[in-house]
Amino acid sequence: HVISFDPGGTTTLRECVKKGLMKAEDLIVDNRWERELTNPKTFPGLSKEVDELIASDIGQKLGTIAIDGMTGLGGCCVEHVLEQEKQTNMRIQDWGVMLRKMLPVVKKFLTIKCTKVLIAHLQYTEQKGTEEVIAQMLVGGATKTHTPALFDEVYVTVTKDLSTSC
Repeated sequence: HVISFDPGGTTTLRECVKKGLMKAEDLIVDNRWERELTNPKTFPGLSKEVDELIASDIGQKLGTIAIDGMTGLGGCCVEHVLEQEKQTNMRIQDWGVMLRKMLPVVKKFLTIKCTKVLIAHLQYTEQKGTEEVIAQMLVGGATKTHTPALFDEVYVTVTKDLSTSC
């Protein structure tokens, strides 16, 4: 089951089905969120959706559930915070509001009884004065460091050839 916030992100899955690497009937893609990324009501809608998934005990029927991706979900939360705070740009204090909204939703997501996957684009930052490069989720504020800490395991994959998805 994929909850998709990544327009076009499900293209890879369609290619895998086409190549016979997975069965279409084994895949549920909820991509309605892709069309609503700038709608301030999308983020509260996801929170409600996660509550409904938990109540339905869908985890018993699924092997894996994924949110694709954290970058789009974070953007939805930003739109929600901006509307709530009646702002057009995020102020420093709004990033704290975003964190306080995001973490409970991710924590609820983690209670679904199956394997959970959170997909995110990465942002690389070179540390001044060293050769060290830090990779963090491409999402605003402290959400990028607090969210991975909620998971038991964190993996990073790097794509080498974008012309073949599977």
